[in-house]
Amino acid sequence: MFVLLLLVSGATPACGQHQLEFHVAPLYGFHFGDTRFDLQFNYLRPDSSIGIGKSELVFPLDVTQAGFEIGFRSVQNNHSVLTAGVRLVFSVSDPAGKMTDRDWIGDSFSMFEFSSTESTADGNMVSIEFEVTRLLTAGPGWELAGLVGLEYQHIKQQIVDLKGWQYDIDQVVLLERPDQLDSLQRFYFDVEVLAGTYEVRFFRPQIGLVPRFQSGSFSAVLQAAICPLLHVRDIDDHVLRYFQIRTEGKGFGYSGRLAFKYESSGQKKFRTYGSLIGEFTKAAADVSGYREYYANCENDPDDPDDDIMAGTWFPEEHEITSTQYGVRILVGLRF
Repeated sequence: MFVLLLLVSGATPACGQHQLEFHVAPLYGFHFGDTRFDLQFNYLRPDSSIGIGKSELVFPLDVTQAGFEIGFRSVQNNHSVLTAGVRLVFSVSDPAGKMTDRDWIGDSFSMFEFSSTESTADGNMVSIEFEVTRLLTAGPGWELAGLVGLEYQHIKQQIVDLKGWQYDIDQVVLLERPDQLDSLQRFYFDVEVLAGTYEVRFFRPQIGLVPRFQSGSFSAVLQAAICPLLHVRDIDDHVLRYFQIRTEGKGFGYSGRLAFKYESSGQKKFRTYGSLIGEFTKAAADVSGYREYYANCENDPDDPDDDIMAGTWFPEEHEITSTQYGVRILVGLRF
């Protein structure tokens, strides 16, 4: 709220004429990080005690990116009084890392892994960002601005080439103690198959502060922002098990950015500029929804009563966290 009030009131240099400038620039960069899907569940042991289970799915986000940026700024006495910009960024490669899926059982004291797989993740990622900054205060060679912004990010992946190992889940739940896993047979597999799909959307309203420092044609720009109204939606389709999980929820996020810029000097109508930008984003949300089976699922060939019929659904809750960072290069024109 404090930043919003400062943006409305603003602070502008006492004298001088405003000059309006526009800019456009293509961008290219490298993006890293992952999105994690964490699920905890309880199960009934043979001795009627309650066991604890945990699943962690990690979706890689190390891709090459391209896109463009357009915007304008109002300049007075060599200070950027008001800026606004829109940035579209999309992936131009599939993730280089592997998607991993790991499962544990145990109790409040220790956990034992009973399944571990890795897969190739094919897919794409698109981000649309809108930002506005307003000058708060300034001095010779520096200025401080407030920021409001909104980012929409859509990530969609297919999970293929399943490789790993696991124990028979029906035997696992019958163990009297989780540390008896080594007494079971471990199954290994390596198959080329569509194992699942994952789709997640992040809505990030942001507020923050932007210090800027300038010396001649060179400048450095910092940006720190929080996202107290983060909203997340995801769809997890387990193709091999015939069910789909749909959830959404709210959470919290924060981000940081450091940019080094160069802008050609002079009074030319068109001036070139370039930026080298490093970015970091963190997001976490608790989401809830439902799991629905879209085909009959045969859990136990010897027990038809244990099958799950198409159309059956169960409530679902899990946690989504995403850590992302990257480097971008922009070269464009101001006019």
